[in-house]
Amino acid sequence: MYALSRDGGLKSERFTAYVARVEHEWGLVAYNPMAGDAARETVTQLLSLDAENVACNIAEHTAMLCEYEQQITMAFVVRSKGMWTDRIATEVDDRFSTRRSRRDHGLVSMWSRESCNLDDVTREVVAEVVRVMWASIHGASDRMEALFAREGLAYAIAACVCNAEPYGGSPSMEERALVSDALEMLRGTRLQRDIVGILYGDDVATTMGFYTLGIGDRAGYRVAIAQAADRVRLVGAAHALRNGAPT
Repeated sequence: MYALSRDGGLKSERFTAYVARVEHEWGLVAYNPMAGDAARETVTQLLSLDAENVACNIAEHTAMLCEYEQQITMAFVVRSKGMWTDRIATEVDDRFSTRRSRRDHGLVSMWSRESCNLDDVTREVVAEVVRVMWASIHGASDRMEALFAREGLAYAIAACVCNAEPYGGSPSMEERALVSDALEMLRGTRLQRDIVGILYGDDVATTMGFYTLGIGDRAGYRVAIAQAADRVRLVGAAHALRNGAPT
């Protein structure tokens, strides 16, 4: 479909084909049928990696590791930064919104003009599978403590499946202390500004117009992943998933 011509705008072959299929195929979204060459290149990369079959195998392995037996449907979404799509705001909305149409579906976001190799595909597929399983077991997460635990577990389990170091590296002792202090005050918050400030840190919070908490770039994510990895080593992935957020 992305190989079709965009000439003619709303009447182009691309636009017509996209709109005709978007209501019937999971993963297609209605607001970007005219993505440019960079998005097409990422689609081509994913096809060359046989990404959908890789994702299917990895998702099944992740579900088995977590002793999860319900059906999960996944789709790749290729997103393009630009006038209509802000990179960070879109990621934040995807990960922390409770508006998912069905809890057994997941969308794996891949961004044009960014790295797109098997390691990236595997990591993001596992993380999204964990989010889907979490939502099925615990419901939609909108409180800081639940989101912190879910996101940490998503990438901690991804590290287990990939047999790799946790995504983002290990947090420093100072980062652990700063994030812990912020969580102590804000663990029950549902406000996006607080969630972004803790998980993504000051740079992203500033970009989105939020106040800062003195937390370094993605330090909250690193701490969340490290804590979740400790739980997985102690009790296993399945038990950590079903336990949800530690009390």
